[in-house]
Amino acid sequence: MDFAVILTVITFLAILAASVLSVHYFLSRKGFRVFSEMRMHLVLILAVTLVFSLISYNTYVMKVEPAMVHGISSILFLLLWFFYSFYMAGLKKRNYILFLSVYWGAGAFLILLGLLTMFPFIFYPAVFIYTVPLYGGFAYFFDVLPSFTLEFASIALLYFSSLAGYGFGRLVHVNRMSH
Repeated sequence: MDFAVILTVITFLAILAASVLSVHYFLSRKGFRVFSEMRMHLVLILAVTLVFSLISYNTYVMKVEPAMVHGISSILFLLLWFFYSFYMAGLKKRNYILFLSVYWGAGAFLILLGLLTMFPFIFYPAVFIYTVPLYGGFAYFFDVLPSFTLEFASIALLYFSSLAGYGFGRLVHVNRMSH
């Protein structure tokens, strides 16, 4: 068996496990409470995501040739997640890491569920929210087409960008407190 196939299967199983755990956590009482506390943040995140998704929509759906604006918007979207998470660390939002994990895990779960069941009413909205904002940049800088791998790479990249922003924000905040 090819190494790439083995790596893809392992990644698929890891995403599936993380997705199921995220959905299970969200359905629990504590997970629901975390999302209730972060409700306004979720609305803001979805509104901003909508704008960035609309910018890259034509490159994803209509296969329009990506332009520099698509690459720049994807970079801005990644930076926005980084700095938003940095800001949340400064507010000492401890539930933010749980929120991020459930948010991105649920996205991976919905995309995976949509792919496996072939239900477009699940797949397309999930892709629009979790993948399309970065797709313009991937298409512009790397000349790639939409794929299963790209969808999960987008989620992973945004999740780790958010975690890095939060971690960096915590470090800066702790250093300020110690001086």
